[in-house]
Amino acid sequence: MDRAEKRELVTGLNDAFSNAGSVVVAHYAGITVAQMNDLRS
Repeated sequence: MDRAEKRELVTGLNDAFSNAGSVVVAHYAGITVAQMNDLRS
């Protein structure tokens, strides 16, 4: 990814986050598919 692509990506993320009421970031390392499905329901 070159610098222009990074700049475009960051601009898009900035627009999305500035218009969002809240943002949730999660890291699901080590969780199985079955556990993820249980978490979603």
